[in-house]
Amino acid sequence: MTRRSYVRDVWIPESRSFLVLACLTIAGVTAPDVPGIAAQGLAYLGAAVLWAGFLIVLRGLTWTPWTAEAPTAFADNVVPLRPGPDAG
Repeated sequence: MTRRSYVRDVWIPESRSFLVLACLTIAGVTAPDVPGIAAQGLAYLGAAVLWAGFLIVLRGLTWTPWTAEAPTAFADNVVPLRPGPDAG
């Protein structure tokens, strides 16, 4: 699976609500103050779109593919199970 296919096919659908909430919250903090309600709405929308693009690109750059095999425990790190009190 490539980075692009992972981000487009897996991460965006799974993280859609988080992405929208995060972008709207960050846009509300970082959008510039401009005169006029329509201009302010466009400033918020533009900031949200820019943050969404940034977060999607960041996820695409930081994702690494999964390994095929599961990690195995080392024999030294395995703690043996103790028998119960009635195992006598």
